[in-house]
Amino acid sequence: MVEKEHTHILTADWQISRVYNAPQLKLETPIPALLESLLERRLPKNDQETLYTVLAELYANALDHGVLNLPSALKHSVDGVEQYYAEREQRLETLDNGSISITVSHFQNKDKRWLEILVEDTGEGFDWKMTEEQSSDHDFFGRGLLLIRSLCQSMDFRHDGRSIHVVFSLSP
Repeated sequence: MVEKEHTHILTADWQISRVYNAPQLKLETPIPALLESLLERRLPKNDQETLYTVLAELYANALDHGVLNLPSALKHSVDGVEQYYAEREQRLETLDNGSISITVSHFQNKDKRWLEILVEDTGEGFDWKMTEEQSSDHDFFGRGLLLIRSLCQSMDFRHDGRSIHVVFSLSP
């Protein structure tokens, strides 16, 4: 496991930062292009799929619950899931402000390599503690956070749920 204190001692070897504003958020997900930029930095190919999943879940959470302010409670049933995605499309179509920033920093210490990923949105934030406590593998909501937590070394929320910081260990 990567110790948090390493980030206070080490300086990132490299960093990629992107900001996606309202017009860009209306388009297709930027995650494939971001992942391609990361892979150009010689990240292990066998981490590609898992890293894509982590980035996609982080982005979707920031867009849906941050910028678009969609309540997870809509997903309590199959009908609710349909309603959720209809509401998502409507809000995305009328979106005229808001942004998501993604910063990926690469660190290396001896034989360990990891990425620190910070995703921030301009939304109102959310009660992440309640969401984590109420979600389970059987719910239609909250599974993304459970998945991210299972794939990363650490995950923590900041700024009242408007930003999330994860540490992703890379294969040797």
